Amino acid sequence: MSRRFLCFRIYAPFAAFGSLAVSTERDTVIHPTKSSLVGLVAAAFGIKREEQDKTENLSKAVRFAVRVDAPSFFWQDYHTVQTPGNIRNIPHKHWKTRWEELGYSQEYSNRYAKHVETIISYRNYVSNALYTVCLWLCSNTTDLTLERIKERLEKPVFTLYAGRKSCPLALPLAPRIVEAETVKAAFDQCQFSEQEIKLLFSEQEIKLLNLLFNENRRSQHYFWEDHGEHIGIQPTLRTLVRDEPRSRTKWQFGERFEYTAILHEMTTEEKRS
Repeated sequence: MSRRFLCFRIYAPFAAFGSLAVSTERDTVIHPTKSSLVGLVAAAFGIKREEQDKTENLSKAVRFAVRVDAPSFFWQDYHTVQTPGNIRNIPHKHWKTRWEELGYSQEYSNRYAKHVETIISYRNYVSNALYTVCLWLCSNTTDLTLERIKERLEKPVFTLYAGRKSCPLALPLAPRIVEAETVKAAFDQCQFSEQEIKLLFSEQEIKLLNLLFNENRRSQHYFWEDHGEHIGIQPTLRTLVRDEPRSRTKWQFGERFEYTAILHEMTTEEKRS
């Protein structure tokens, strides 16, 4: 039975797809998480973080799969961040901004200024990674269509990023709707040619990342969040991850199962021969 899928690409010099944040280090996983993809589509529609109902409806309406077309290198930088220190004997207040919390407002400056501390916060990134994302709708969706999502990805309301705001996209998403029996078949219709790869990566990067071979096959990593015959890939690993968006204002995320497989596929030159 044929299904309809929406495929688009993500490419950026630097990307960050957050995992669990521990202490002062902000880590990243090697592929776009569901929360980052839901946030991407929500930003394209102009949905704000405080509009939690709209974000939840979007998250329930769509399913995602990701193919890693080019693996990435890990990078790390650090930020110096001002935080309030151990403040005692001061009435509790709900801060609307970090500016108020640090005591820069006139009302609280005398009480808080001397308590400000500075910490180092580390940020991890993946660099020069290339992904293809496959999106499909659940059977119980309402008025959301692939055509509407495609239109918004082409003309987004808000600026789109590869995770953090410091990670702008380097290529258009180029969304396209395809018909296929499985997610794997939809991915097969959206392949990057060797010429496109050479435009994006240097010769040294291509050799180092093992993207092009003369005799061997290319290995591609797949991640998806649903399981069934409509996927078309036999999973080799099932992992419990926490990236199901629950509350964007409170930064709360729920658990879900993620399926993974590494497939050894022929390159375009092998298929021609």
